[in-house]
Amino acid sequence: MESRNIPFGSLDLDSGDLYRGLGYGGAEPPDDIKQMVREMIDVIARVCRPACGYAMFDEVHCGRTGLTVDGTDFITGSIIADCLAGAESVALFVATAGVEFGRWLEQMHQKGDVWEMFL
Repeated sequence: MESRNIPFGSLDLDSGDLYRGLGYGGAEPPDDIKQMVREMIDVIARVCRPACGYAMFDEVHCGRTGLTVDGTDFITGSIIADCLAGAESVALFVATAGVEFGRWLEQMHQKGDVWEMFL
């Protein structure tokens, strides 16, 4: 498997995309929301360890709603399964924000602060 760690600082975080994700569409959020987003990015930068990887597999069996690779079933849905029908090999790609980020999210969940979790 080929893998790569990605420095958080190298991510191109577009504030417009973040605001759209918060439901602002193309509108500018209020200054206090912008400040909260900046502060949350600073916090996340300390716990997020982005990484990704891929592996190539030469044996793939495609079914109606998924595929089997190296003995593991993947339910992809019929659209993707149809696109992969007849494939002789596949590349599986995975990405993560890291274990530390998962623990941090769990802590936010335990605190019960819905706004911080949404943000």
